[in-house]
Amino acid sequence: MEKLLTKNGKIITGDNGGLMVQSFPSTLAFLPDTQTYVMSKPAEMVSQIDWLIDNKSILNLKFVGHEGDLVEHWDTNPLVPTGSTFTPTGYTEWSFMKWQMGRLTDANITYSTLPGNHDYKNGTRDSTMYNSYFPLSNFTGMSTYRGSYDTNSDNTYHIVNIDGHDLLILSLEFGPRTVILNWANNILQTYSTTPAIIVTHAYLSKDNQLFSHSTSRAPSNGYGLGSGPPTVNDATASSGTTSMWNTLVYPNNNVRIVICGHDGNSSFGAGLLISGHTDGTLIYQIFANYQYFNVGIAGYIVLLSFDARTVHFRSYSPWIPAYKTDEYSQADWPWNWVV
Repeated sequence: MEKLLTKNGKIITGDNGGLMVQSFPSTLAFLPDTQTYVMSKPAEMVSQIDWLIDNKSILNLKFVGHEGDLVEHWDTNPLVPTGSTFTPTGYTEWSFMKWQMGRLTDANITYSTLPGNHDYKNGTRDSTMYNSYFPLSNFTGMSTYRGSYDTNSDNTYHIVNIDGHDLLILSLEFGPRTVILNWANNILQTYSTTPAIIVTHAYLSKDNQLFSHSTSRAPSNGYGLGSGPPTVNDATASSGTTSMWNTLVYPNNNVRIVICGHDGNSSFGAGLLISGHTDGTLIYQIFANYQYFNVGIAGYIVLLSFDARTVHFRSYSPWIPAYKTDEYSQADWPWNWVV
């Protein structure tokens, strides 16, 4: 019998499959795609933010990352469903997300966001709407913030202190362009002795394969980002996550974890691929996206809790509430802060 955190933040005794000890080491949380939560089941999104805030101290929560696809509709920006008890009417998808992520700031929890394909104007890399609600100024005052590619918030990096150790978190746009891959590579080399986590929207598919240009759901294929006039489509989009692997993940021994979403369906919301650097250091590549699940079984958050020699990977839904216990949703991995 283990201890299980409930959605109201209290701890109850329950059979938790031996997953989580009562006391938490320092924890990072990652929010998988929230687009359909915002569109049709916003109470699940609220439960996630409620739980993170209510359990900030219990979790020893250091940072929250978002995988992208914050909203479903980039430009039409419809109202979220009304009649709920948690919010007055009148919130659009974007204003709702700004409100919810802003609650983390109000609770002194630092976070990052990045654009998924639904956060761009359809068929382009126009992130004007995303940046109007999540401008770079949202992040520059955070204690963890270290820099961005340009004056937008599409590509940023943070340094999080975990019990005296620095951890680099790179948040990269959907299907990173060559210039972004080069920029991120420079950051990884600048912080070559700091373990790093890369968060991006599309990297691993639900069948635990790296996306390639030949797959219909690859970052630069099928979304108008890989060909066509530069004024409409971005000709410098990468050909798929193979480029991310070759340029960023494999060559940089400090990359320890990659987290993504994007793919998935009503049956598959998780994937896990473990690879290695040339020096033998393992790379844990996590795919998590539960927004397609039916309302009663969704709402999972990725949790990474660190102690001196182990990272504890868990998937928890405060909405159900329950941990997800399949082989792709939980593990304990060896961890070394020395690169």
